[in-house]
Amino acid sequence: NDDDNDAGNDKDDDEQIQMSMVDISGCQMAYCPAKITNPNKIFVDITGEGTHTEMTLEEAIVAIEKRIQLLEDQVLPKRVEKAKTVAGHIEQSLSLLESLGKEVHMQTSEAEQ
Repeated sequence: NDDDNDAGNDKDDDEQIQMSMVDISGCQMAYCPAKITNPNKIFVDITGEGTHTEMTLEEAIVAIEKRIQLLEDQVLPKRVEKAKTVAGHIEQSLSLLESLGKEVHMQTSEAEQ
């Protein structure tokens, strides 16, 4: 009976149950239902490597905007350049493999004659 479950839980009226990102093992994050006792404060990963700090929503927005700007200005250009280098290496490798394939085909054709 739902009425029985609600009896005596007046203090929970201020708490909200929402799907939230929760650290379930110290290194594993998962979305799951969680009671939100103060929806005006959240924990934010400030380094991208699991270092979290509690912030107000306003502070979190500022921190996230700064993090996005840092990633766009410093990280993304380096990754784009690395991707271009890797793409060049792949193109060179494919060209070499194509040349080797032609050479093997020619040698096979000559041996059959």
